[in-house]
Amino acid sequence: MTLLTEGNVSIRKLRKVLTTVIKNLTGKVPQRLPSKTLLSSRIMMEARIVASKQVAEEMLKDFDPESGAGTTLHQDATTFNHSHYQGMQVSLKSGKHLTLGLRQVAGGDAETYLTAFKESIDSLAAAITSAEEEKSIIVASLVSSIKCLMSDQAAVNGVFNRLLAQFREELLPSIIPEFDSLSTDQQQQLVEMGTFACRMHLLVNMEPAAARALRVLDITLSEGTNPHSLYSEEAGTRRVIRTAAALFTRRGSAVAGAPDMWEVFLRGKGQQKNHLVTYHGRRMNISFQNALALYFHWEDATLFLADWPADNDLIKSVRYDIKEPLYRAGCRAMGLIYGLLMEPFERILKTPGNILDLNTDLERMLSSLQVWSSDGSVAMKRGSVFAVQPLDNELTAKIFEEVENAEENAFTQLAIELISAEMLIVLQRQASIQLPGGKHWEPSTPVQQMAKTVPKTNMLGECDMTVLDNLLRSKPSISSHNLEMLVMWWQNKPSHYLDSLSPAERTKVLGEASSSFLHRVNEGKEGFSSNGSGGEDGDEDPV
Repeated sequence: MTLLTEGNVSIRKLRKVLTTVIKNLTGKVPQRLPSKTLLSSRIMMEARIVASKQVAEEMLKDFDPESGAGTTLHQDATTFNHSHYQGMQVSLKSGKHLTLGLRQVAGGDAETYLTAFKESIDSLAAAITSAEEEKSIIVASLVSSIKCLMSDQAAVNGVFNRLLAQFREELLPSIIPEFDSLSTDQQQQLVEMGTFACRMHLLVNMEPAAARALRVLDITLSEGTNPHSLYSEEAGTRRVIRTAAALFTRRGSAVAGAPDMWEVFLRGKGQQKNHLVTYHGRRMNISFQNALALYFHWEDATLFLADWPADNDLIKSVRYDIKEPLYRAGCRAMGLIYGLLMEPFERILKTPGNILDLNTDLERMLSSLQVWSSDGSVAMKRGSVFAVQPLDNELTAKIFEEVENAEENAFTQLAIELISAEMLIVLQRQASIQLPGGKHWEPSTPVQQMAKTVPKTNMLGECDMTVLDNLLRSKPSISSHNLEMLVMWWQNKPSHYLDSLSPAERTKVLGEASSSFLHRVNEGKEGFSSNGSGGEDGDEDPV
C-alpha cells in the first residue's frame, strides 16, 4: 500500500518491485501475486479508506462542542483543463494539519461545494463504521467538531460558509443532549462559528493595487509610450520590471533573453549575484521583489544595454524604459514598500501563531499606509513598520540611499502616496474585522478560544492545489478516487499513522479497510464487481 501511495511506484511495475522486495527480505521468490487490476482497484480503495479513518479519528478527538474550541476547516478550489476541483483541509487542536478530501466537482458554486463536503464527511464516517445509525452520529460529530472556517475572500466562499454553518446548526441537536432546553445564549455559543480569511491573500492583492496606482502615475506624468511594448495598458514601471526579469533571468525569455552575458557582465563589475528572479512559477510579491532588485541593478543594466550589439524587441523595450526617470522612481517606491512592509509582513505570516495574533500587525500596517498616503517622504527614510525588523542587505542599503536628483525624489514620493492609497483601500476592505472597530479587533475570551486552531493563512489549501497540479500533469488519466487518495497519503502520511499502532491494532485497521471495501462493493458504491476486479478476471496472475 505504501509503495503505491508514497513510493510512487506505478501499477505496471509494482509486481516486479514487490517480487524484488520479498526476495531481498525473505530470500524467497513469490510464485503468484495480485493481478494488475486488483492492485489498481482494491488496494487503492483500501488505502483511501485507511486515510479516511486516520482523519476521522483525529477530528473526533477534537469533538467537544461545549469547550468553545474545535477544528478549523480550510477549503480552496481550482480549475484544471476545464475540470473543477475542491480541496478541504482541517487544522486540529493538537496542531496537526490534515487533508480531509479533494474532489472533482461539477461547478464552482457554493451548493456544489457543500455537496462535495458532505460526501467527504460521509466517506470519513464510513471508514469508521458501516452501520447507518452509528454513521449518522459520527457524521454529526465530525461536522460539529468544526468551529471555524478559513478560506479566501471569493464571493462563493461566503455563501459556502453560511450554508455549512446552517448544516452544522441542524446537526447539533442530534448529538448534544437536551439542546432545545438550553438557554438562548448557550445555544448561540454552541451554534456560533468563526469565519476568517487568508491573510496571505491580502498580500497577493496588494500587487494589483500597486498596478492601478502606477497606471495613474503614467497617465499623469508620462510623456510618451514605449513603441516596442505589446501591452499599451500596462504601467511603465511594471512593464520594465517584467521585461527586465524576462531579459536577465535564466527562466525568462528563452528566445530573446541574455542571462549568461548579463551574469558575466555583473561579475566583471564585482557583483556576484543577479538579484532579479524569474516570474515563471511565482506569484506573490514578484513585482515588488523585482522592483527592489532592478533599482539595485539600474545603473549596471543601463550600461549593459548601451553596449549590447544585438537587438530584439525585448532588448529594445527594456533599453527604452530604463532611460525613463519616472520608471526608476516607480521601482524605488515599490522597493521601499516591499522592504518596509511587504517582506516583513510575509515573514510574520510564516511564524507560528493563530490569526488573531495579527491584529497588532494589521493595525500597524494601517497606520503606516495612512501616513504614507499623505506624505510619501516618510517611507523614504529608514525605519520599521512592525516589531520584525526590515532586512538589512545590499538591496535595502541601496534603496535607502539619499538621492540628489530632486525630480526623482518628487516622483518617488508621489508614487509612494498613490500606491499606499490603493493598498489602504485593499487593507480596509479585506481585513476590516481585525482592524480597530472591527468584529475581532478586541476579541473576547470565547472568541480567542474558538480561534486557537485558525492559522494565519490558507496555505494548507494552496499546498494541496500544488500537489493536485503536479499529479494531473504527471498522471493525466488518474481517476478522481485515486487522485484524492494520493493527495491524502502524500499530505497526511497515513503510513506514519499505521506505524504508530501496535501490530494488533494495525492488523485490525487494515482488516477493517478490507471489510469496508467489500461492503461497499457489495452495495455497488465503488463500481467494481464482487470479486474486486472491475469487470475483469480477479484471479491472481503468476509472476
